Amino acid sequence: MDVDVSKARSILPEERALEGGTRRQSPFREPNRMKVTIKMIRDACGESRDQGRLVINGSQVFTVELCGMVTRIEQHERWTDYEIYDGTGSIRSRIWPRDEDGYTDMSGSRVGGYYAVNGTCTVIDGDAMINTLIAREVTNYNSVTEHMLSVIHEHLELGHRLSSNRIVDRMGTKAQLDIDKEGVLMLLSSDEEREKEDGLTEDYIRAKMGLDRDNMRKVLDGLINEGLVYNTVDEYHYKMAG
Repeated sequence: MDVDVSKARSILPEERALEGGTRRQSPFREPNRMKVTIKMIRDACGESRDQGRLVINGSQVFTVELCGMVTRIEQHERWTDYEIYDGTGSIRSRIWPRDEDGYTDMSGSRVGGYYAVNGTCTVIDGDAMINTLIAREVTNYNSVTEHMLSVIHEHLELGHRLSSNRIVDRMGTKAQLDIDKEGVLMLLSSDEEREKEDGLTEDYIRAKMGLDRDNMRKVLDGLINEGLVYNTVDEYHYKMAG
């Protein structure tokens, strides 16, 4: 991405609490960064969070990368607040000075300028804010388009991976169910209690199989639907068909 880095000032690469500028010793690691749009952050605020962090596309978000236009700047004694707009929405952001002179990556910035922003997300009363780690001015507007294309590519990959994991999970669940069915059939055909007139009880089978009640019911219902076992005196007693 073509950006003008001559004005970029690096700050300590660590997360900082949004209120009061208090630092938390949690290192900023580049691989954890996710390229997003502001709308994606807004949408994630309404979803359940993993250990307090936003979850986007099934992935826990540590740091985000945005690219958009600065629409408002407010200088404070201890920090600078600004708002950034990326075409999908606006979000309030905050950055702290990097040194005793009070300079930040937003020092000398202007409303209407475009910036690439890396930061952490903080949600307060359901509203998201960006806690800025690094901000750098974008002078080539193609970079905004490149960012959006990168967002699309990255999240298509995440969606594909999530879908693949779900397919594998479903296959694993079906395989385990088939194994449990075989175990119940063996039990009904060979257990010494099978000769009882009423057959084996669900609790007896469950104790032998080591399954919880819900999974036991799935196995037995499946075998009944397949015509391999049947109920005798009530729905809790079973014998093998044939």
